[in-house]
Amino acid sequence: IAAGNIRAVITRNGDYIFKIFKGNGQLLCLGEHYNEKQLCLNAIESVKRFAAATEIPETIVLEEESKEKEDA
Repeated sequence: IAAGNIRAVITRNGDYIFKIFKGNGQLLCLGEHYNEKQLCLNAIESVKRFAAATEIPETIVLEEESKEKEDA
């Protein structure tokens, strides 16, 4: 994750969330809500560690959910 592409922000409700942006500035995803700033910053560091250690496959195959899950 490139420097500057993750930002911690305070919501209107006073919670902290983090946002991950693509290189072009487009929002990629949001983190969950945290009631403490340090918890949000810890989550950002965790995401960075996992991203650095994750191999990205050349192709991504989407699996359809089983019929049993749809009927539930």
